[in-house]
Amino acid sequence: MKYRGHLYATLAAFLLASVIILGKLILNEGIDPIVIVFFRALIAFVIMGCFLLVYDRSLLIIKARDLCFFLFYGLIVAIKYASYIYALKWTSGTITVVLLYTYPALVVILSAFIFKEKVTLNKISALVLTFLGLLLVIQIYNTSFVKYNAIGICWGLSAGLTAAIYIVMSKILTNKYNSLAVVFYGFGIGALFLFLKDPVAIMTVSLSRYSFAGILALAIFPTLLGYSLIILSYKYIEPSRTGIICTTEPVMGAIMAKIFLDEQMEIVQYFGGLMIIMGIIVMEINNVRRSYAKIKGVRGNNPEKGE
Repeated sequence: MKYRGHLYATLAAFLLASVIILGKLILNEGIDPIVIVFFRALIAFVIMGCFLLVYDRSLLIIKARDLCFFLFYGLIVAIKYASYIYALKWTSGTITVVLLYTYPALVVILSAFIFKEKVTLNKISALVLTFLGLLLVIQIYNTSFVKYNAIGICWGLSAGLTAAIYIVMSKILTNKYNSLAVVFYGFGIGALFLFLKDPVAIMTVSLSRYSFAGILALAIFPTLLGYSLIILSYKYIEPSRTGIICTTEPVMGAIMAKIFLDEQMEIVQYFGGLMIIMGIIVMEINNVRRSYAKIKGVRGNNPEKGE
């Protein structure tokens, strides 16, 4: 049955990578990035809300003392989504998705401070690979490129940073609440913050059928279906294996950008992207080893279960 888990994780990575194409196509219609991410979050919020009401509405109950934490969580969701689309607006899709994937290294740093997780040699190696790969992707040696893409690079790094904070906060919240409920409130509160950012633009926007279809696809495929497939893959394979498979997202994104957007990157930049992916794999392999060690430990303590 493991092939199902691998299939679901691969499809999830493909759908998540499609944000590059969908985002660029909608931006080319002249739609404001805030409008795009607002409707993306709102549509996802409504669809998931309907599902939870039918599936188990008790999951929607949250404690009053956690409200402020949920509000901050929603704010991070809003910034994360907006940062990604703004990065797509100001730089290439390939660079955007590679910069986003600096988030696993940032999660290591945040977890060391927040959860007091041990910083191992594997994690240090991963951080070094990610940092060096980042420098190559943004062409730190080419001042003209950096100046031309400075705004997009900053937004891409913002997407990576907020994605890291999002994951750390999700880890805290999912210890208390169902993961679907956490994501549901993230969408809803995120949409609220995005609306408050520019209510006039959102209320006066005139979306063509093409633009609305693009935003609807953005909300359903990478946002809802991509996330659902990741969760579904956990039933068949370890989360760490899913993480390794999902590192193919930047590769798929680069291929899509090449085919559909005719984007180009220098060989050095591709090498930098490969270094970032290698850094992620180094961390995830360590997670796989720990998972197997725990499984062996359980089997050792319960020999009858290992037969």
